[in-house]
Amino acid sequence: MKLLYGARNAYPLLSKPISSLASQISRWSSEADRRLQAMYDFLAKNSELSLLGCLSHRDLEHVKIVAYPDSDLGGDIWNSKSTTGYWVELAGLEGRTFPLAWCARFQTSTSTHTCESETVALAEVLKKEVLPLKILLEGILGRKVCAEIMEDNSACITSCEKGFSPAMRYIGRTQKVNLGFLHDVMFPEISEDPLDIAITANRAGGDSSKDISLLKVETSLQKGDLFTKDMDRVRFEQCAEMIGMIDQRKLNELITLAAARQTPGIKSLLASVLDRLSLIHI
Repeated sequence: MKLLYGARNAYPLLSKPISSLASQISRWSSEADRRLQAMYDFLAKNSELSLLGCLSHRDLEHVKIVAYPDSDLGGDIWNSKSTTGYWVELAGLEGRTFPLAWCARFQTSTSTHTCESETVALAEVLKKEVLPLKILLEGILGRKVCAEIMEDNSACITSCEKGFSPAMRYIGRTQKVNLGFLHDVMFPEISEDPLDIAITANRAGGDSSKDISLLKVETSLQKGDLFTKDMDRVRFEQCAEMIGMIDQRKLNELITLAAARQTPGIKSLLASVLDRLSLIHI
């Protein structure tokens, strides 16, 4: 439970292995022992890793929600169900981001192909994270907050855009996912009736921007990939860097070097930053 608490609050790198091992509590094996030992060895060698996020007051009028849903089709060695993983963050200007939520959990039913498992993951992050966060932030900021969902599966995007897929006619019964709902939320302006298009444009006040957009992202840039599968060291380190896991010792060296070239006021500011980093350090 201590590891799970840390993973849910500030150490997302452990979300997937903990989720997988937790499913084996009632049927523990020597392989589970080996993986548990490997996880503690990783913690011992990487205790200086910290999750960092950064936003500026200049981002107040530009901040948006960005979600990265992903899935792995039957990739767990103990379970036929696919793994849903996602990463949600606030994105500002100049590449600044701040983490909001992440998840790694088994889906409720076995998927038969990748498009199905990806669609289930997309529906989960949309309903459980993106829509509630959007309502909350719009109430706090007093303005419309746009959201982008970054998907790396083209077939999933096409199914959501059409609102129906002959290959997934059963998904409403087995996975409790409604493709029509996904279509209406992310592609509300698509209609075959010219009258509907005119009404939609009129209601939008001529604004062509969408509240929630579904965008294609390269698999190499998919931040949710970290929460769905086991991966080699190179890919693991790439994903860890993308979500903002940074070695605090290296960060301290960089800040100290920068402070040596700045004014006393900047030095005190950087010192307070270091103090705050120590509070979130695991």
